[in-house]
Amino acid sequence: MTSFRATSVDSRHGDDAPWSHRLHPLQRGLLTLAAGAASAFVGTFAHRMGASADIPYGLALALVIVGASAWCARSRSGIAGLGLHLVSSSMVAWGMAFGGPGGDATTPVGFSGGSLPWFSQHAGYAWLYGLIVVQVLLLVLPGRFFRTTGPRRSSGAAGRIAARVRGFRSRGRVDDEGHRDDVGNGGIATRRPVR
Repeated sequence: MTSFRATSVDSRHGDDAPWSHRLHPLQRGLLTLAAGAASAFVGTFAHRMGASADIPYGLALALVIVGASAWCARSRSGIAGLGLHLVSSSMVAWGMAFGGPGGDATTPVGFSGGSLPWFSQHAGYAWLYGLIVVQVLLLVLPGRFFRTTGPRRSSGAAGRIAARVRGFRSRGRVDDEGHRDDVGNGGIATRRPVR
């Protein structure tokens, strides 16, 4: 029986990487553009929640959504992916702020009123500039913060358990004494300690 397995086009991502990291670079770029646009679209509507009560939970939620999407973009495609995400999300958020042909804007900015709470007056600016600041902060973080797979070798009890599980999956059955049954040399089973 023939089995088919997805292979990585990019050598940076192994077989244990998430599905979106194993895509062709062009597909990863298109996915990043779509994720940036979608996160900015959702964030544009979410950032106003709590504005009338001066509780910025909507803005915090919107920035977390954009930050999580940008983190995925950087871990999937590096700094270029984060740049694509920044451009896509900024275009959508700022485009929605300018409004449509009827003059209605989904991100009200540039107004003041004595009866409106402070956060209600400034939530639009905080959203439009905040989504850029969050992504620039992700740009300057070191690359190790964007690793999706951990190191292969661990120390301590957790490392021994992980090695035993990996040994069981890839090299044969491991018994309670730490010996592995390997089938090799024409089907002859041998027992040896796990290292």
